[in-house]
Formats: sequence, C-alpha cells, structure tokens
Amino acid sequence: GINIGSTYDALKQVEATGRFGQKGTWADRYIPMYGEYAPTGGIEIKAGVPQTIAQVIPLIRMLARVDIINLATSGAGTIAEEVYFVNPVGNGCVWVNPATYNTGTAQSGYMEPMLPAVLQKANSGDPLQGMGNPDSPLITYYLNEQPATSATLTTSGYDRPCIVLQLSYQSNIYYYRLDYTWDGIKGGGVPPYEKGKPMPILRNHRYIFTIKEVKGPGYRTIEDALRSPENHTNQNIVVTSVVVDEAFTDVTFNDVGQYIAVSRTSMTLKGKKTTASTDNKVEVLTNVTGGFSVRAFNDDGMEVPTGGWLSPSVPSGAANTNATVQAITDGKSFKNGYLEVRAGRLYTKVNVEQIGKIPLEYVAEHNLAGGSQYIFTFSSSEEPSGIPSTSAQSDYNLRWAASHNNNESGYYNWYVCNGIQHSQGNPSGKNLFSDVFFTSGAGKGYHLPSRWEWVGVFCYNYAYGIFLNSSTNHNNINEAIEFGGIKKTFASDYCNTGSNVTYALRFKPATGAPQDDSGSFEINFPEATDNRMLCAYRYELIPDGGPFSSHLKVQAVYLGSSFTGDINTIRDENWWTAQAATPGNVVTRTFPLTGVAQGSTILRYCGERFNYQSSTAYYTSGAWQLTFALGELWMRYDWDYMISAQGDAVRLFSDE
Repeated sequence: GINIGSTYDALKQVEATGRFGQKGTWADRYIPMYGEYAPTGGIEIKAGVPQTIAQVIPLIRMLARVDIINLATSGAGTIAEEVYFVNPVGNGCVWVNPATYNTGTAQSGYMEPMLPAVLQKANSGDPLQGMGNPDSPLITYYLNEQPATSATLTTSGYDRPCIVLQLSYQSNIYYYRLDYTWDGIKGGGVPPYEKGKPMPILRNHRYIFTIKEVKGPGYRTIEDALRSPENHTNQNIVVTSVVVDEAFTDVTFNDVGQYIAVSRTSMTLKGKKTTASTDNKVEVLTNVTGGFSVRAFNDDGMEVPTGGWLSPSVPSGAANTNATVQAITDGKSFKNGYLEVRAGRLYTKVNVEQIGKIPLEYVAEHNLAGGSQYIFTFSSSEEPSGIPSTSAQSDYNLRWAASHNNNESGYYNWYVCNGIQHSQGNPSGKNLFSDVFFTSGAGKGYHLPSRWEWVGVFCYNYAYGIFLNSSTNHNNINEAIEFGGIKKTFASDYCNTGSNVTYALRFKPATGAPQDDSGSFEINFPEATDNRMLCAYRYELIPDGGPFSSHLKVQAVYLGSSFTGDINTIRDENWWTAQAATPGNVVTRTFPLTGVAQGSTILRYCGERFNYQSSTAYYTSGAWQLTFALGELWMRYDWDYMISAQGDAVRLFSDE
C-alpha cells in the first residue's frame, strides 16, 4: 500500500486483488479506477479551505468487462449454470500510465496490459464460474488484465485466457469455447492486430461475444473444449467478437451483434463552437454496413433547420472507423437539443446544452465617450470641486472611453439617447444612435439597455438588493429581467457584508411575481422554473485612489443546474479565488463613478456616484436610470424637467 509521503514509484506498485466477478454481485460495486491531477506548482492543502479542481480528470477502470449474448435465433438453448472463465488472473495494477492509455481520444492507443510484477492465479488456478440466467440472453463479468498467453497461467495445457460456455443443443448439454481475439477495428487490423489473432485482456475495455448460430454439438467436457478449434474456425458455433474501448460511454446493440458506440452522451457548450473548438467533440464507432448518419434536433424533437443554432460537423461516417463528430453551435441564448446518431435501425443521441452569454457579458467593456454634438459639457465641478474636463467631453466623434477613470466618459441626456425631440432637452431632434459610430463603426451591434437589462446586471431596489454599506440579507427576491432576447422573472439571494462587498445568487427559479412596478407584468416576464441560468455575482466598491479611479467592480460566474450550493457557498472569497484559477470563468466589468452633469455646466458627485441611461420611458414624461449613491444601487425614474437638464453616463449592451 501507500501512505502520505509515498513515492510515485511506490504508487505504481499498488495492486488490487479479488475484484473480478459477475455483474449484479459484489464485484461491480467497487471497481478501482485511476487518474492523475498534477497542476504546475503542486497542490496546496489547507485546513478549512475548500478547493475546486477545474479540469476534467479521466478515470480508467482497472478491470475489463465481458458481455456474452446468446441470441434467441442462435439455435442453442439458454446459457446454463456453467459459464467458465479460463486461466483468470487474481491481481491487477491500479496504476496505469495516462499517456500510454491516451485518455484524450475515445479509441485509445492502449494495446498492451499494465501487469503486476507477479501474476497470481485466481481461484487457485481453476476457472471462474459465472451464473447463467434462463430468463436473459446476457451475462456480464469483470476480469483483471492479462496477457494473450502466459506460461504460469495454464489449464489442461492451454496457456491463453478464454471462455467456455455450457449450452443446450437439441436437448443435450455441450461445452463451447470463446476466444479473445482482435476484431480488426482496434489497432487498425494491421500486424500484429489482425482480426482473429489472440489478444490480451485490457483494462477499461468491453469484450462482446455474440452467439449468432450454433450449428452442431459441442464438447462433452471443458478439457475437450479447450483443445477444440478456435471459435472463429469452429464450424459448429458462429460467434462475432467486438472489442469496444470503454471510453465509449454508450454502446447500443441489436440482436444480430451490430452496435453503435459514442464516447459521450451529453455536452454543455458555452459560447459559439466551430470545427476549431476542442470541447465539442464526440467519437462515433459502428460495425453496421453503410456506417452512420448524424442530424441535429431541438429538445422538442423538431429538427434544427439548416443554419440554425446546432448542426453536426459531418453528416455521416463510415463503418468500422473511429470518427470524430463536432457539435457546431452559434452561441446565442440558452438552448437544448441533441445530435441524433443512426446506424441502420440502431439509434443513440448526444444531448447538447448551449450556454449563452450571462447578462454581465452583454455589457460593453467601457463607457461611451465623445460626440460633442450630443453631449453635456461642464466648466466646473462640485462635490468635489476641481475635476477637470477631458477630451471625452469635447471630441467630436463618438468613441469608447479610453479608461475607467471617472472623468473619461461622455454625458448624454435621455432624449438625445433615444432620438426624441424635446423643446429643452433635444430641440433639434438629434439621435445618438443615428451616428456613424453605431451604423457602421465600433458601436455597431450595441444598444442602449432597457431598465430590465440593467436589473440583470444589478438589482431593482437596494431595499431588498444591493446595499454595500449595510450588512443585510435578502432571499428569493423576484425581479423582472431581460437579456439576450430572454424575458423572465427570476429570484435572487443577496448577501450584503457591510464592508463594500455584496454577494448574490441570481437567476434562480422565481417564487412569485416581480417585486417592482411599471410594466413588469408576469405575462411579459413569465416565471423561470429551473436553475439553468443560475449565476453567482460579486459587487465591490473600490473607493480608494481619489475621484479619478474609484469604481464599482462587478464579477459573475455561471453556475447552471449542476450547482448544489447556496448563497453561503459563494459568499466565500476562497470560492471566488478558486473560480478565477480557470481562465475565462469569471466575467468582470468595471463601472466608474462618473457623477452627473447638471445644467450643462456643472459636474457633481464625480468619484462618489453614477447614473446610467436606459432606453425605458416612465409613463409619458419620465425615464428610468440606473443609480448608485451612498452604497445603494437601484433603478430610479426622473420626470421631464430632470431628464432634459441632466447628462448621465452611457454604457452600451451588445445585441448578441
């Protein structure tokens, strides 16, 4: 065995004994598996500090699986009590070299067993007996790895592993031998892996013996069966043998020994996937003449039309060849569907869940700046004073802000942003979004967010949402939210620490109607019913650095339906540190405290608060803005006289 501090060489010597046995007995309840996780810099373990392993660690079973199928049309009776596994090994190595096994592909390059230094005989060298079932054509057994031949493992002079079946034929009991042989697919059928040649028993592989026809009597004793011709040359029994790498997680058979195998039955894909992607692959293998075909369907069973959100990278593949199929997705919105893989009358499917952008990802990286013909300029500042104007307020052309400094943004009133003529706020009827910046420039594909889009990033009301200066908690707050073409009511949990940080578990299933007003009706925002869009949010006020660099930082992590924690899980800074260890896992946006331009000449509250414009009117003479002040975040509305005389920052959202 090994202990803490044991060497890697010692790990290689670890053996397990007695794990072989028939499925349905104790054997398959505990099959040792092996995988490796060796990050750069090693693993640091600290008491009380949870750790998340971001990468997938393939686990390789140390046993092989043997399936014996006696077709009803074979001409033999049911498998009787005696099913013998001859020359079995009693011990096996747990360790296997992952590079040799090559877990990166479904049909691995693993061709030789990883054996203990000394092979032990199982069952004192006598054959292992499996139990046939008169009511089932199938038995499954698990065996240790062993070589194709062995001088130390012999029975009646026979030095190879094999299976001897007791079958009834024309009311008499006979014994027939089945051999482990290369199937002509694994190894490519080239020397020394030609079809019909003896092969070893390999871990994590499945050996399927299908008895297609029994043409004559077998042998009266096991010893005679061991001396008989091999099953593929024995004229009295016709058996097809197939070797399937168990990396193919799903194998579908029919009653004539044909099969179709796929390396995975589901995939969750975030963002757009192409043939250049690596996480959207599935390996397909079939022995059906004519090969296989692939089509894409929505989860309601309707085929995805050409050019739709999901398609296979190839429409078909040949038989007896390991083929790679990729799920091609557009990355837009949240979708569910599947790739249907068919070979003859055999059918399987690979479920595909598309994870679209989370709301924070729709937010542009920087504020809008420039466009002096649309803008509020200021000549002085108050609370605090001394804030200088910059080119962000005087440049003629619209552009993205050059930084997150608080005075590097433009200030625009609601009427100009929405192209509405107003005697005071927009007498000439200017429309910000008619500018070339939006029609053909860097802003093309962006829009002014609705108030419900802003709620998807922040909250509707600090009284039951984000209050950075207060240590209050609010659970199951129902909010009407819009993003990426989705309009639903979601529940959120908010945990305000009182120390400039708030954590939130957002986009939970709704527990009721939206807790706000003005148009957030359930008919427009139906209640979410699952955790498919569940996200963790972290809001932090960074007040240091003076009026030019104080800001609000927002971070989000997609969780989805597989998340089993709660708000207490994600309010831990160690959890966020672990999430950040995976590149791209944490989405971050910075919101400068830009203040408000009032009366065309005065900038107020720069470095202390912000207002952001929305596209949503408040009845006929008001408008909604996102506001942050005194640690509180909320959607507020102003009336005509205020929105015409005040310039607020603009943060754009992408259309897709």
